[in-house]
Amino acid sequence: MSFIGEAALSALVQALTEKIDCPDLLNFARERQLLPHINKWDKLLFKIHAVLDDAEEKQMSNRLVKIWLNELKDLAYDVEDILDEFATESLRRKSMGQPQANTSKLRKLFHSWNSFNPGAVVIFNSEMHSKIKEITARLEDIAAQKNSLDLLESVRGTSIKVWQRPPSTCLQDEPQVYGRDEDKRKIL
Repeated sequence: MSFIGEAALSALVQALTEKIDCPDLLNFARERQLLPHINKWDKLLFKIHAVLDDAEEKQMSNRLVKIWLNELKDLAYDVEDILDEFATESLRRKSMGQPQANTSKLRKLFHSWNSFNPGAVVIFNSEMHSKIKEITARLEDIAAQKNSLDLLESVRGTSIKVWQRPPSTCLQDEPQVYGRDEDKRKIL
C-alpha cells in the first residue's frame, strides 16, 4: 500500500464514521431495529481509526500489519456498500410515502401498486440482517487483530508528524573518507 493509499484508507474510515452519524441513516436504522449494530460499527471504526497512524508506519517493517491494513480496506468498502444500500432503501421508502403533485391518479395508483411489494421488503430485511451480522463479525475480528499487532492509539491531529523518506541505500552516513589521505595532502 502506498502513502497515497494509506491516506485514502484513513479518509475512507473517517468518511464511514461520518456517514454512520447521518440523521437519515440513524432514523432508518432505528425503524429497522438495526441501531445497536450501527452504533457498534461506529465504536469499532473509531477504535480502528485511532491506530491507523501507527499501522501505516509499521506496515513497512511488519508484514502482518500490511495484511491487516489490506483486510481493513476491503472491509471498509463492504461497510460503505451496505451504508449506501441503507441510504438507497431509506430514500426509496421516503419517496413512496410522498407522491408527487403533478402525477395523474392512474400513475399514482400504478406507482403504489408497482412499488408495494411485501415480499421484496422481507427479502431486503433478511438479506440486510445477514450482511450486518457478517460485517459486525468482521469488524470485531479486525478490532481484535489490532490489539495483537501492538498498534498504538493516537488522537489524530494532536501531533504533527513529518514524513521522512527512508534511506535509499544501506550504507551509513560516514563523515570521513578512508584511504585517500595521501591524495588529500597532495591537493593541499
